[in-house]
Amino acid sequence: MYDVYLIAVENVPGWWLYMDNVVPFVENAMQDLEARHPGLQFRKHWIRELAYGRDMLYRPYVNLARTRPRPSTRSTSIPASSPPAHR
Repeated sequence: MYDVYLIAVENVPGWWLYMDNVVPFVENAMQDLEARHPGLQFRKHWIRELAYGRDMLYRPYVNLARTRPRPSTRSTSIPASSPPAHR
């Protein structure tokens, strides 16, 4: 038995889709996986709403001590243009 936490929050805008359309798709995919693999079981825990906004006295912690981020010790190179596609 695998506990799986699935996030499909209704009142948060998504990209190009509605969560009402995604939930049945995911349910069917998980049922298909269980059918293909005998003994595999998922215990699904759907997260369908946001938790913040319920407690009016809750304020998230914001670190105001640092105004600029520290310079990174790692270097990341992003090319100015993509290389030509291979054919």
